[in-house]
Amino acid sequence: MKKFVYALAGTALCAGLGVLAVGCNNNLSNEEAKIGFIIAGSSGGEIQAFKAHWESLAEEYDASVVYENFQGQDPAYYKECAEKLVAAGCNAVICNFEMDGKESVLEYCIDEEVYVGYSGSTVSDSTFNEYKDSKYFLGQIAPGAVEEQAQAYKMTKYFVELYYGTNKIALPDGTTDKFAVWPVDFHGITLEHQMTYRYKGIKQALTEYGVTINGDNDSDSSKWTASYTNDSILKDKVLIMGNNMADFNALIAQCGAILGQNPCAVVTTCNGNMLFNQFAKGPILGKATRFGTIDAFVTDYDKWYVADQTAEVAAFKVAHDPYLVGKFAAINEAIFAVAVKAIRGQAIRDNGKAIDIKQSYWIATSKTEFEAAKAVSSKFSWGKTVFDGITTVKQLQDLYTNATLDKLAEQVK
Repeated sequence: MKKFVYALAGTALCAGLGVLAVGCNNNLSNEEAKIGFIIAGSSGGEIQAFKAHWESLAEEYDASVVYENFQGQDPAYYKECAEKLVAAGCNAVICNFEMDGKESVLEYCIDEEVYVGYSGSTVSDSTFNEYKDSKYFLGQIAPGAVEEQAQAYKMTKYFVELYYGTNKIALPDGTTDKFAVWPVDFHGITLEHQMTYRYKGIKQALTEYGVTINGDNDSDSSKWTASYTNDSILKDKVLIMGNNMADFNALIAQCGAILGQNPCAVVTTCNGNMLFNQFAKGPILGKATRFGTIDAFVTDYDKWYVADQTAEVAAFKVAHDPYLVGKFAAINEAIFAVAVKAIRGQAIRDNGKAIDIKQSYWIATSKTEFEAAKAVSSKFSWGKTVFDGITTVKQLQDLYTNATLDKLAEQVK
């Protein structure tokens, strides 16, 4: 994997990230570090990029990596994944995606005296506070609820203003003035769930335009409806796509019917690439020229920016211009380093408690921005040298606070 390693030496300042590296030779013990990751599949570009970074860092740390892929929506299954990883000899388990059942993994690992942490999503405040004093709870490195909601809110407003606002542009050829909302993996507004925060952001934006989603206490969003104020610029234009992940065939059929109405834009809370690929195989993607999703900046998304006349799937011959709220691929390196440090006797704690590191997202609204983000995402890596110089929570947080797209882009040129 080609990557850019931002090296630190001795007590030098990390000029690009503003982090002081003290004692880079931390004299970690040689205790074996075997890190188990619970991940969402193995074939997607996002997961492949994350794995490449973990495995590169594992080689630097003389550690090893084991994976368990989650399947289905049964929360009990994730505890089984943790049990398999512990049985395989892992002394740390990392949950790398949003899932129900995170609490069962956390409780199990602590009972087994195995380190456990989260990257890419967070546990609820109540769960975090319950376990934060355990030395086996590493903590979490992920966007918080405020960030998740804010980015989905901005994404939704972007499209509404684009096609319905004061300075609206013409609708893409072949599309209608319908606006589709896809709350993928929404598990109920009472749960503290990554997708719930994003969905709340979408709802927040729609409310400002006089749109209310009704019936969303039902887990099947095909039953939800939209109501409008008399002066809403979106009056009778919002389409709600399906969400019932327990019946994937029904989900595809219901969403396909919505996409068949050729909405001018689609906003979704989750992995648009994976599921849009399913629609394209139909092909039932429709003419939607713009969509918004929260995901990673990986090569998978290249096809969305230009009409690919050589595409095997007819739907991808239509130009799709996305709005992406995404992560850089090295975002998950830190949780690996934190786990190894804990295993080898140099845990990073927040006054003795689990860490809670906040990550921001990058945004691309054009092909140029996407290409810049993809270049950084694929080439940038902090690496062991940087993490060996991190001894405090503040230093770790500073890595993320200062990891803006502009700053990192300068480092990978």
